[in-house]
Amino acid sequence: MPHIVGDHLASEVPPENVASLKPALASIKASCDYMGGVSRAKFYADILPLLETVKLGSRHFVVVASMDRLIEASRSKAA
Repeated sequence: MPHIVGDHLASEVPPENVASLKPALASIKASCDYMGGVSRAKFYADILPLLETVKLGSRHFVVVASMDRLIEASRSKAA
């Protein structure tokens, strides 16, 4: 049975659009890697308080767009 995405069936989404989708959420481990391979301790202490998070069940995820915004804001300050 196909998955429903919004009000469309996933099988109705053109393959080229699926390949270009960027995940909206990242695990803590993936977020550490995304932010340059920082340690979990550094991530929890200094970076995570600046990011948007989502809790699904017992797991915490970081909103990827919030990491992108933090990176862009840091780049702007450095320039």
